[in-house]
Amino acid sequence: MGHQVTSPLPDGVLADALSALLNNGSSVYEMGPAATAMEINLVRWMGGLLGFPPTCGGALTSGGSLGNFTALLAARQARAGFDCWKLGQQAGPPLAVLCSDQTHYCVQRAVRMMGWGDDGAVSIPTDSRYKMRADLLKSALAQSRHVGRRVIGVVASASSTSTGAIDPLEEIAEFCGRHDLWFHVDGAHGASLAISEKHRCRLKGIERADSVVWDPHKLMLMPALITGIIYRDANHAYGAFAQEASYLFGGADPRDEWFNTGIRTLECTKLIMGFKLYSSLRIHGEGMFASYVEAMLERATQFAALLRQAGDFRVAVEPECNIVCFRYEPRGHQMSDAKQAEIRERVIRRGGFYLVKTRLRDGVYLRTTLLNPLVTLEDLKALLEEIRTVGATLGR
Repeated sequence: MGHQVTSPLPDGVLADALSALLNNGSSVYEMGPAATAMEINLVRWMGGLLGFPPTCGGALTSGGSLGNFTALLAARQARAGFDCWKLGQQAGPPLAVLCSDQTHYCVQRAVRMMGWGDDGAVSIPTDSRYKMRADLLKSALAQSRHVGRRVIGVVASASSTSTGAIDPLEEIAEFCGRHDLWFHVDGAHGASLAISEKHRCRLKGIERADSVVWDPHKLMLMPALITGIIYRDANHAYGAFAQEASYLFGGADPRDEWFNTGIRTLECTKLIMGFKLYSSLRIHGEGMFASYVEAMLERATQFAALLRQAGDFRVAVEPECNIVCFRYEPRGHQMSDAKQAEIRERVIRRGGFYLVKTRLRDGVYLRTTLLNPLVTLEDLKALLEEIRTVGATLGR
Protein backbone atom coordinates (compact mmCIF):
# COMPACT_ATOMS: atom_id res chain seq x y z
CA MET A 1 0.00 0.00 0.00
CA GLY A 2 3.07 2.25 0.00
CA HIS A 3 5.00 3.57 -2.96
CA GLN A 4 4.08 3.35 -6.64
CA VAL A 5 5.68 -0.04 -7.26
CA THR A 6 3.31 -2.88 -7.97
CA SER A 7 3.19 -6.51 -6.93
CA PRO A 8 4.30 -7.89 -10.30
CA LEU A 9 2.41 -10.32 -12.47
CA PRO A 10 4.23 -13.72 -12.29
CA ASP A 11 4.23 -13.99 -16.09
CA GLY A 12 6.11 -10.70 -16.27
CA VAL A 13 8.67 -11.93 -13.75
CA LEU A 14 9.28 -15.07 -15.82
CA ALA A 15 9.63 -12.96 -18.97
CA ASP A 16 12.21 -10.78 -17.21
CA ALA A 17 14.17 -13.89 -16.25
CA LEU A 18 14.15 -15.10 -19.84
CA SER A 19 15.23 -11.64 -21.01
CA ALA A 20 18.20 -11.83 -18.67
CA LEU A 21 19.08 -15.28 -19.98
CA LEU A 22 18.95 -14.14 -23.62
CA ASN A 23 20.87 -10.96 -22.72
CA ASN A 24 20.14 -9.27 -26.06
CA GLY A 25 20.64 -5.52 -26.18
CA SER A 26 17.51 -4.02 -27.65
CA SER A 27 18.74 -0.59 -28.72
CA VAL A 28 20.27 -1.92 -31.92
CA TYR A 29 18.18 -4.10 -34.21
CA GLU A 30 20.88 -6.61 -35.10
CA MET A 31 21.50 -7.28 -31.39
CA GLY A 32 17.83 -8.01 -30.62
CA PRO A 33 15.54 -8.12 -33.66
CA ALA A 34 12.63 -9.80 -31.86
CA ALA A 35 12.93 -7.33 -28.97
CA THR A 36 12.87 -4.43 -31.42
CA ALA A 37 9.72 -5.73 -33.13
CA MET A 38 7.95 -6.15 -29.79
CA GLU A 39 8.99 -2.68 -28.64
CA ILE A 40 7.86 -0.88 -31.79
CA ASN A 41 4.49 -2.63 -31.74
CA LEU A 42 3.98 -1.97 -28.02
CA VAL A 43 4.66 1.74 -28.46
CA ARG A 44 2.19 1.93 -31.35
CA TRP A 45 -0.38 0.03 -29.28
CA MET A 46 0.07 2.41 -26.35
CA GLY A 47 -0.23 5.39 -28.68
CA GLY A 48 -3.42 3.99 -30.15
CA LEU A 49 -4.98 3.66 -26.68
CA LEU A 50 -4.06 7.27 -25.98
CA GLY A 51 -5.89 8.35 -29.12
CA PHE A 52 -2.77 9.14 -31.15
CA PRO A 53 -2.83 8.72 -34.96
CA PRO A 54 -1.01 5.86 -36.76
CA THR A 55 1.93 8.24 -37.28
CA CYS A 56 2.76 8.00 -33.56
CA GLY A 57 5.95 6.38 -32.35
CA GLY A 58 8.65 6.42 -29.71
CA ALA A 59 10.52 3.91 -27.60
CA LEU A 60 10.71 2.12 -24.27
CA THR A 61 13.13 3.35 -21.64
CA SER A 62 14.15 2.83 -18.02
CA GLY A 63 11.69 4.66 -15.82
CA GLY A 64 9.52 7.76 -15.80
CA SER A 65 12.33 10.12 -14.80
CA LEU A 66 14.39 9.18 -17.84
CA GLY A 67 11.25 9.17 -19.96
CA ASN A 68 10.32 12.73 -18.98
CA PHE A 69 13.89 13.90 -19.51
CA THR A 70 13.94 12.36 -22.99
CA ALA A 71 10.59 13.91 -23.95
CA LEU A 72 11.75 17.34 -22.80
CA LEU A 73 14.91 16.98 -24.89
CA ALA A 74 12.69 16.31 -27.90
CA ALA A 75 10.52 19.31 -27.00
CA ARG A 76 13.60 21.52 -26.78
CA GLN A 77 14.78 20.48 -30.23
CA ALA A 78 11.31 21.05 -31.71
CA ARG A 79 10.38 24.35 -30.05
CA ALA A 80 13.54 26.18 -28.92
CA GLY A 81 13.87 28.08 -32.21
CA PHE A 82 17.56 27.19 -32.50
CA ASP A 83 19.58 23.97 -32.58
CA CYS A 84 20.52 23.66 -28.93
CA TRP A 85 21.91 20.15 -29.52
CA LYS A 86 24.58 21.38 -31.94
CA LEU A 87 25.09 25.00 -30.90
CA GLY A 88 24.51 24.84 -27.15
CA GLN A 89 22.19 26.77 -24.85
CA GLN A 90 24.19 29.98 -25.37
CA ALA A 91 22.94 30.15 -28.97
CA GLY A 92 19.51 31.36 -27.85
CA PRO A 93 17.52 32.84 -24.97
CA PRO A 94 16.99 30.98 -21.69
CA LEU A 95 14.28 28.34 -22.03
CA ALA A 96 11.50 27.18 -19.72
CA VAL A 97 8.45 24.96 -19.39
CA LEU A 98 5.29 25.63 -17.39
CA CYS A 99 4.27 22.95 -14.87
CA SER A 100 2.13 22.72 -11.75
CA ASP A 101 3.36 22.92 -8.18
CA GLN A 102 2.50 19.21 -7.90
CA THR A 103 4.70 18.13 -10.83
CA HIS A 104 7.05 15.22 -10.12
CA TYR A 105 10.49 16.37 -9.03
CA CYS A 106 12.10 14.71 -12.07
CA VAL A 107 10.80 17.54 -14.28
CA GLN A 108 12.67 20.18 -12.27
CA ARG A 109 15.68 17.89 -12.27
CA ALA A 110 15.46 17.50 -16.06
CA VAL A 111 15.41 21.23 -16.79
CA ARG A 112 18.43 21.73 -14.55
CA MET A 113 20.30 18.95 -16.34
CA MET A 114 19.54 20.75 -19.60
CA GLY A 115 21.15 23.88 -18.18
CA TRP A 116 18.01 25.98 -17.76
CA GLY A 117 18.57 26.68 -14.06
CA ASP A 118 16.09 27.19 -11.24
CA ASP A 119 13.74 29.25 -13.40
CA GLY A 120 13.55 26.64 -16.14
CA ALA A 121 10.44 25.10 -14.55
CA VAL A 122 7.82 27.80 -13.97
CA SER A 123 5.47 26.64 -11.24
CA ILE A 124 1.70 27.08 -11.77
CA PRO A 125 -0.49 26.94 -8.63
CA THR A 126 -3.05 24.18 -8.25
CA ASP A 127 -6.68 24.35 -7.18
CA SER A 128 -8.37 22.79 -4.16
CA ARG A 129 -8.14 19.34 -5.82
CA TYR A 130 -4.42 19.77 -6.58
CA LYS A 131 -5.02 20.17 -10.33
CA MET A 132 -3.09 22.72 -12.35
CA ARG A 133 -4.96 26.02 -12.68
CA ALA A 134 -5.01 26.32 -16.45
CA ASP A 135 -6.45 29.84 -16.16
CA LEU A 136 -3.06 31.01 -14.83
CA LEU A 137 -1.03 29.72 -17.78
CA LYS A 138 -1.51 32.87 -19.84
CA SER A 139 -0.14 35.21 -17.15
CA ALA A 140 2.78 32.86 -16.43
CA LEU A 141 3.66 32.80 -20.13
CA ALA A 142 3.49 36.59 -20.34
CA GLN A 143 5.65 37.03 -17.24
CA SER A 144 8.28 34.62 -18.56
CA ARG A 145 8.43 36.46 -21.85
CA HIS A 146 8.69 39.76 -19.99
CA VAL A 147 11.87 38.64 -18.22
CA GLY A 148 13.36 37.27 -21.41
CA ARG A 149 12.62 33.55 -21.07
CA ARG A 150 11.31 31.55 -24.01
CA VAL A 151 8.65 29.10 -22.83
CA ILE A 152 8.66 26.06 -25.12
CA GLY A 153 5.93 23.93 -23.55
CA VAL A 154 3.65 22.86 -20.73
CA VAL A 155 4.05 19.71 -18.63
CA ALA A 156 0.81 18.25 -17.29
CA SER A 157 0.40 15.45 -14.74
CA ALA A 158 -1.86 12.44 -15.24
CA SER A 159 -1.78 11.62 -12.43
CA SER A 160 0.33 13.49 -9.87
CA THR A 161 2.42 11.52 -7.41
CA SER A 162 1.18 13.10 -4.18
CA THR A 163 -2.60 12.87 -4.63
CA GLY A 164 -3.25 11.16 -7.98
CA ALA A 165 -4.79 14.33 -9.43
CA ILE A 166 -5.15 14.59 -13.21
CA ASP A 167 -4.57 18.06 -14.60
CA PRO A 168 -7.21 19.61 -16.93
CA LEU A 169 -5.67 18.16 -20.09
CA GLU A 170 -8.18 19.59 -22.56
CA GLU A 171 -7.72 23.15 -21.32
CA ILE A 172 -3.95 22.80 -21.34
CA ALA A 173 -4.01 21.32 -24.86
CA GLU A 174 -6.11 24.27 -26.04
CA PHE A 175 -3.65 26.73 -24.50
CA CYS A 176 -0.64 25.00 -26.06
CA GLY A 177 -2.33 24.97 -29.45
CA ARG A 178 -3.03 28.71 -29.32
CA HIS A 179 0.56 29.57 -28.37
CA ASP A 180 2.45 26.93 -30.39
CA LEU A 181 3.83 25.25 -27.25
CA TRP A 182 4.83 21.62 -26.82
CA PHE A 183 2.26 19.73 -24.75
CA HIS A 184 3.84 16.98 -22.66
CA VAL A 185 1.89 14.71 -20.29
CA ASP A 186 3.66 12.93 -17.47
CA GLY A 187 1.33 9.94 -17.43
CA ALA A 188 3.86 7.68 -15.75
CA HIS A 189 1.26 6.62 -13.20
CA GLY A 190 -2.13 7.36 -14.72
CA ALA A 191 -1.77 6.76 -18.46
CA SER A 192 -2.75 3.13 -17.82
CA LEU A 193 -6.33 4.39 -17.39
CA ALA A 194 -6.38 4.49 -21.19
CA ILE A 195 -6.73 0.70 -21.28
CA SER A 196 -10.08 0.94 -19.46
CA GLU A 197 -13.09 2.07 -21.48
CA LYS A 198 -14.73 3.01 -18.19
CA HIS A 199 -11.98 5.38 -17.05
CA ARG A 200 -10.38 6.52 -20.33
CA CYS A 201 -12.55 9.64 -20.20
CA ARG A 202 -10.51 10.89 -17.24
CA LEU A 203 -7.63 11.39 -19.67
CA LYS A 204 -9.67 13.39 -22.18
CA GLY A 205 -7.32 15.78 -23.96
CA ILE A 206 -4.28 13.50 -23.74
CA GLU A 207 -4.79 12.60 -27.42
CA ARG A 208 -3.69 16.18 -28.24
CA ALA A 209 -0.37 15.86 -26.41
CA ASP A 210 2.89 15.98 -28.35
CA SER A 211 4.44 13.44 -25.99
CA VAL A 212 3.33 11.16 -23.16
CA VAL A 213 5.30 9.09 -20.65
CA TRP A 214 3.62 5.87 -19.44
CA ASP A 215 4.94 3.38 -16.83
CA PRO A 216 3.43 -0.12 -17.13
CA HIS A 217 5.39 -1.03 -13.97
CA LYS A 218 2.84 0.99 -12.03
CA LEU A 219 -0.79 0.31 -13.00
CA MET A 220 -0.14 -2.63 -15.35
CA LEU A 221 1.44 -5.13 -12.92
CA MET A 222 4.81 -5.20 -14.67
CA PRO A 223 8.13 -5.66 -12.85
CA ALA A 224 10.22 -2.49 -12.94
CA LEU A 225 11.37 -0.97 -15.16
CA ILE A 226 9.40 -0.38 -18.34
CA THR A 227 8.43 3.09 -19.54
CA GLY A 228 6.93 4.15 -22.83
CA ILE A 229 7.83 7.50 -24.40
CA ILE A 230 5.13 8.02 -27.01
CA TYR A 231 5.08 10.92 -29.49
CA ARG A 232 2.01 11.86 -31.50
CA ASP A 233 4.37 12.44 -34.44
CA ALA A 234 7.02 9.70 -34.50
CA ASN A 235 9.51 12.03 -36.22
CA HIS A 236 9.89 14.06 -33.02
CA ALA A 237 11.44 11.02 -31.33
CA TYR A 238 14.65 11.54 -33.30
CA GLY A 239 15.19 15.07 -32.03
CA ALA A 240 16.03 14.10 -28.46
CA PHE A 241 19.43 12.57 -29.33
CA ALA A 242 20.34 13.96 -32.74
CA GLN A 243 23.90 12.74 -33.10
CA GLU A 244 25.87 10.21 -35.09
CA ALA A 245 27.26 6.88 -33.87
CA SER A 246 28.36 5.33 -37.13
CA TYR A 247 29.74 2.16 -35.59
CA LEU A 248 26.20 1.37 -34.41
CA PHE A 249 23.80 3.13 -36.70
CA GLY A 250 25.63 3.65 -39.99
CA GLY A 251 25.62 7.44 -39.91
CA ALA A 252 22.45 7.71 -42.01
CA ASP A 253 19.43 9.94 -41.53
CA PRO A 254 17.98 8.67 -38.23
CA ARG A 255 14.59 8.14 -39.84
CA ASP A 256 16.18 5.75 -42.32
CA GLU A 257 17.17 3.58 -39.35
CA TRP A 258 13.86 3.68 -37.52
CA PHE A 259 14.42 0.05 -36.49
CA ASN A 260 17.33 1.04 -34.19
CA THR A 261 15.55 2.29 -31.08
CA GLY A 262 18.83 3.50 -29.55
CA ILE A 263 18.56 6.55 -31.81
CA ARG A 264 15.55 7.60 -29.74
CA THR A 265 16.69 6.76 -26.19
CA LEU A 266 19.63 7.46 -23.90
CA GLU A 267 20.47 3.79 -23.40
CA CYS A 268 22.86 2.00 -25.70
CA THR A 269 22.71 -1.34 -23.90
CA LYS A 270 19.07 -1.82 -22.97
CA LEU A 271 17.23 -4.78 -21.48
CA ILE A 272 14.53 -6.54 -23.49
CA MET A 273 12.01 -4.64 -21.40
CA GLY A 274 9.16 -5.00 -23.86
CA PHE A 275 9.02 -8.80 -23.62
CA LYS A 276 7.27 -8.90 -20.23
CA LEU A 277 4.45 -6.61 -21.33
CA TYR A 278 4.13 -8.10 -24.81
CA SER A 279 3.97 -11.68 -23.52
CA SER A 280 1.58 -10.81 -20.68
CA LEU A 281 -0.79 -9.11 -23.11
CA ARG A 282 -0.66 -12.16 -25.40
CA ILE A 283 -1.38 -14.50 -22.49
CA HIS A 284 -4.10 -12.53 -20.67
CA GLY A 285 -5.43 -10.02 -23.19
CA GLU A 286 -6.25 -6.35 -22.68
CA GLY A 287 -9.43 -7.18 -20.76
CA MET A 288 -7.59 -8.54 -17.76
CA PHE A 289 -5.52 -5.37 -17.43
CA ALA A 290 -8.60 -3.18 -17.87
CA SER A 291 -10.37 -5.12 -15.10
CA TYR A 292 -7.36 -4.71 -12.83
CA VAL A 293 -7.19 -0.93 -13.38
CA GLU A 294 -10.90 -0.60 -12.69
CA ALA A 295 -10.62 -2.72 -9.54
CA MET A 296 -7.78 -0.58 -8.15
CA LEU A 297 -9.67 2.66 -8.77
CA GLU A 298 -12.80 1.18 -7.21
CA ARG A 299 -10.78 0.08 -4.17
CA ALA A 300 -9.48 3.65 -3.75
CA THR A 301 -13.03 5.02 -3.94
CA GLN A 302 -14.18 2.48 -1.34
CA PHE A 303 -11.28 3.33 0.94
CA ALA A 304 -12.02 7.06 0.76
CA ALA A 305 -15.66 6.36 1.64
CA LEU A 306 -14.55 4.17 4.54
CA LEU A 307 -12.32 6.96 5.86
CA ARG A 308 -15.08 9.54 5.65
CA GLN A 309 -17.57 7.26 7.42
CA ALA A 310 -15.12 6.45 10.20
CA GLY A 311 -15.35 9.87 11.81
CA ASP A 312 -11.77 9.98 13.05
CA PHE A 313 -10.02 10.38 9.68
CA ARG A 314 -9.98 13.21 7.13
CA VAL A 315 -9.51 12.63 3.39
CA ALA A 316 -7.41 15.23 1.58
CA VAL A 317 -9.30 14.99 -1.71
CA GLU A 318 -11.62 12.54 -3.43
CA PRO A 319 -9.31 10.10 -5.24
CA GLU A 320 -9.20 10.43 -9.01
CA CYS A 321 -6.85 7.52 -9.48
CA ASN A 322 -5.72 4.86 -6.98
CA ILE A 323 -3.93 7.14 -4.51
CA VAL A 324 -5.61 8.11 -1.22
CA CYS A 325 -4.26 10.72 1.21
CA PHE A 326 -5.69 11.07 4.70
CA ARG A 327 -4.99 12.27 8.25
CA TYR A 328 -5.83 10.62 11.55
CA GLU A 329 -7.91 13.03 13.66
CA PRO A 330 -9.37 11.18 16.67
CA ARG A 331 -12.65 12.61 17.97
CA GLY A 332 -12.32 15.44 15.48
CA HIS A 333 -9.15 16.83 17.08
CA GLN A 334 -6.39 17.81 14.70
CA MET A 335 -3.15 15.98 15.38
CA SER A 336 0.11 17.72 14.48
CA ASP A 337 2.14 16.99 11.37
CA ALA A 338 4.82 15.47 13.57
CA LYS A 339 2.26 13.06 15.06
CA GLN A 340 1.06 12.02 11.59
CA ALA A 341 4.65 11.24 10.61
CA GLU A 342 5.23 9.39 13.88
CA ILE A 343 2.12 7.25 13.31
CA ARG A 344 3.49 6.23 9.94
CA GLU A 345 6.88 5.29 11.41
CA ARG A 346 5.35 3.24 14.22
CA VAL A 347 2.95 1.42 11.91
CA ILE A 348 5.88 0.39 9.73
CA ARG A 349 7.99 -0.72 12.69
CA ARG A 350 5.14 -2.93 13.93
CA GLY A 351 5.45 -4.81 10.65
CA GLY A 352 1.83 -5.38 9.67
CA PHE A 353 1.34 -2.58 7.14
CA TYR A 354 3.35 -0.33 4.90
CA LEU A 355 2.19 3.15 3.96
CA VAL A 356 3.94 6.42 3.19
CA LYS A 357 3.34 10.12 3.80
CA THR A 358 3.25 13.28 1.75
CA ARG A 359 3.15 16.98 2.52
CA LEU A 360 0.23 18.88 1.03
CA ARG A 361 -0.48 22.58 1.38
CA ASP A 362 -2.29 22.16 4.70
CA GLY A 363 0.03 19.66 6.31
CA VAL A 364 1.38 16.11 6.37
CA TYR A 365 -0.91 13.32 5.20
CA LEU A 366 -0.68 9.56 5.36
CA ARG A 367 -0.78 8.14 1.83
CA THR A 368 -1.62 4.82 0.23
CA THR A 369 -1.19 3.69 -3.38
CA LEU A 370 -3.50 0.76 -4.04
CA LEU A 371 -1.68 -1.41 -6.59
CA ASN A 372 -1.68 -4.87 -5.05
CA PRO A 373 -4.64 -6.81 -6.51
CA LEU A 374 -4.81 -8.96 -3.37
CA VAL A 375 -5.56 -6.05 -1.02
CA THR A 376 -9.17 -6.23 0.17
CA LEU A 377 -11.49 -3.79 1.89
CA GLU A 378 -11.02 -5.85 5.06
CA ASP A 379 -7.27 -5.23 4.84
CA LEU A 380 -7.94 -1.50 4.64
CA LYS A 381 -10.26 -1.66 7.65
CA ALA A 382 -7.50 -3.44 9.53
CA LEU A 383 -5.08 -0.67 8.53
CA LEU A 384 -7.36 1.92 10.12
CA GLU A 385 -7.53 -0.13 13.33
CA GLU A 386 -3.73 -0.33 13.33
CA ILE A 387 -3.48 3.45 12.99
CA ARG A 388 -5.97 3.91 15.83
CA THR A 389 -3.97 1.56 18.03
CA VAL A 390 -0.74 3.41 17.33
CA GLY A 391 -2.38 6.84 17.56
CA ALA A 392 -3.81 6.10 20.99
CA THR A 393 -0.27 5.80 22.35
CA LEU A 394 0.69 9.28 21.12
CA GLY A 395 -2.02 11.53 22.50
CA ARG A 396 -2.83 14.73 20.70
